[in-house]
Amino acid sequence: MPPGKFPRAGPAPKVAGSGQFSFRSLPIPHHVTTCTSCPRSTAILTTRGTSLSAMSGTSDFPQRSATEETPMVEIPNPPTRPAPGNNNNQFVNPYNFVSTPTRNLAGQFGDGPSASHGTVTPGTYSARIPVRLTTKSPLLLPDHPSAVRQEGEPATLSTRTDPAGTPILTGSTIKGVLRASYEAITNSRYGVFDSRHELPGAIRALPNEALGLRPAVVIRGSNGLMAMTVKSLVPLGEDGNPYPDITPQPAAWLPISKGRSFAQRIHRAAWTLDKMPVVAWIHLQRHTNPNFYMWRVSNLASDFDALPEYPDPPPQAHLNEGFEAVRVRGYIHWTGGTFDGKNDERLVVTKVFEEDHAFARVDLDPKTISSDNVREWKATIDSYARANEHRSEEAQQGLASYILRKDQWKLEVGRTLHARVERDRITQVTPAMVGRSVFGNSPHDLTAANHLPAQTLGELSPADRVFGWVADGREERSAAAVKGHLRIAPPRVTHCPAGGAVEHIPGGPLPLTVLNGPKSSQYRFYTSAADNAPIGSGPRRGVNGFRDTDKLRGRKFYLPHRDVIGEAQRVNDYWRSRTPQQRVQVQGRHRYPEHVAVEGTPANVSVSVTDWVAIGVQFATEIIVDNLTATELGALLWLLALPEDAVYTVGMGRPLGFGATRIEAIWERVRIEGPDDITERYRSLTRAATQLDAAPDSGATAQDLINDFDRLLFADQDLRAVRTEFLNAVIGYRGFPVHYPRVRTGNTTPPRNNGYEWWTNNETPTNRKALKRMHTNQQAPTLPYL
Repeated sequence: MPPGKFPRAGPAPKVAGSGQFSFRSLPIPHHVTTCTSCPRSTAILTTRGTSLSAMSGTSDFPQRSATEETPMVEIPNPPTRPAPGNNNNQFVNPYNFVSTPTRNLAGQFGDGPSASHGTVTPGTYSARIPVRLTTKSPLLLPDHPSAVRQEGEPATLSTRTDPAGTPILTGSTIKGVLRASYEAITNSRYGVFDSRHELPGAIRALPNEALGLRPAVVIRGSNGLMAMTVKSLVPLGEDGNPYPDITPQPAAWLPISKGRSFAQRIHRAAWTLDKMPVVAWIHLQRHTNPNFYMWRVSNLASDFDALPEYPDPPPQAHLNEGFEAVRVRGYIHWTGGTFDGKNDERLVVTKVFEEDHAFARVDLDPKTISSDNVREWKATIDSYARANEHRSEEAQQGLASYILRKDQWKLEVGRTLHARVERDRITQVTPAMVGRSVFGNSPHDLTAANHLPAQTLGELSPADRVFGWVADGREERSAAAVKGHLRIAPPRVTHCPAGGAVEHIPGGPLPLTVLNGPKSSQYRFYTSAADNAPIGSGPRRGVNGFRDTDKLRGRKFYLPHRDVIGEAQRVNDYWRSRTPQQRVQVQGRHRYPEHVAVEGTPANVSVSVTDWVAIGVQFATEIIVDNLTATELGALLWLLALPEDAVYTVGMGRPLGFGATRIEAIWERVRIEGPDDITERYRSLTRAATQLDAAPDSGATAQDLINDFDRLLFADQDLRAVRTEFLNAVIGYRGFPVHYPRVRTGNTTPPRNNGYEWWTNNETPTNRKALKRMHTNQQAPTLPYL
């Protein structure tokens, strides 16, 4: 058998015949090296020929000598890249998606239990993979516990370092980056699926969608909750019939000033009026711009006897239509939100007193509240909270109570609301008339069951088996967690530029642009049609997003900012710039610093950084794996053999271009062992260290495993698309700025950060741009400035 080759399969005896064996550390020679380029000489304990990380938690891989031959290990068929773009009217969104096609559970990427941790599994491999990490853009590793916070100022963060001032990059950070990539290229299950995604998202409803909503109050029915909806509240003529051309809004308008005066009389806070049963005088009014009829409250009381015999004039009494005022009973719908033009809350009328039956009539229509209605209500309340969670405390003072006091807005008896009734059933429930339009499905609903996190040991996908699995709850589970077959030693700095590993930012703390949170409401970016076609037609409404026929775009990846990666002086000028409107020439193109906060950024949602890990810093670590199949190990090695221009994004601020990091195996030191090799080594424990030192490198085996894995990707049309999308995600696109959607005027002016204008403009019939796929190497997924 040629050196470096190992059998692909075949039985192997257990390492210990009795089944009882302790993998205790053997005495292994080691030496000390130093990082001479760093301002402080950092002593690092390393090994010769084997791993010390499992015992001491440290590892280092010195620079190879000029006489060492480096094996050429790389993925086959690297992608060809198009010429750099140079269109000033286009930009690339900072995130995109790697698709999740239908899983073939009978193939190499199917589900199954994890391999043993106590014995060598026949046909598997174990390996030690030294890895080098090189920063290609500044890396943010913030020390959050030591953040400096002052009233009215952004939190100021510095780099997390050890006592010697060396930046600390944790193994778990690298493990998380590799796991996300491993899940994508093996089409595994999601390791984590946020429980919040089990509720549908929602978007702000259009004003005309409020037409047809009925005020309602929740009551107890014989088979559960019901909504007593107000079908109509109309004035009557002398003949006792409604006027055919007068259809007032069914909810009476309650002036906020009247409500507050009433609350003071009964010694209550105004917000506690919500759901309160009251009696009232109401008047029919006609609004002239726009033209519609409404009822308006002039007097409130707790009971009929407390109501005055004659009503007071209502606000805007000049709008009165000359009809008799009417005494009614109802429930106050008090949201408490304040905004320009809001002067009234609502009264849900449930009864016209007998004395006034000749003047008006209320038609009530009880409807069953379905489980879908309950789910929609929860989703609506939740979406309001998410949409406003980043507001300052001062700004939150004007928000509605269904945002500030969610617990008081449960769908229970006495709760007032607005409902839409179609085909004799409730199709929408909302706390506000012009509220939010809920999607028909949640992200969870549009995700295939075999892409959701595993529930049992038999459902573990390749990523779960290699990296580990934790059950989402333990009800009726066979296990709470399974340890992975991969571990990563703590990374250590082995090389840094002359200025040191941590670069202090000239001019003091640099405020960073606020990062956008995930918004499922932007369904044109997060979903696609079943045939992967972008969703670009139709107005932005709840019924047009997250449809039954749609699917999620896939796994989210932040793209590298290709033009500002590297150690060129112009790149450094870009990152050190402190003015977002200042143009910097990089790679022959003008760029505006995307990471610098614009003037007026709220302090409570922004941060400043005093320093970062410099470009060109190298870390070293070691990945140790055991009992992996050829496909499982091949996938991991494939991720460590990407083309030279591929980088992973690590740390904080990835949408802004921070953390572009080259992660690659040091192939001349990779050690791969088949089951027979491990068995032979442990036949004589006294010779184990000598055998490890004498064993040849495994570059040829690594290349074979990578080639075999790549063939699996190419053999399946869907996985071939996954391969292309993933490589585009880690290579990026030259020639285009990378940032969230923005607007601007002219080709030479900097884009403005108020991206909401872009989203608004994108909803005009001539736009409605969807996020493009990355399934081709010939065209960047660009978007236009609007």
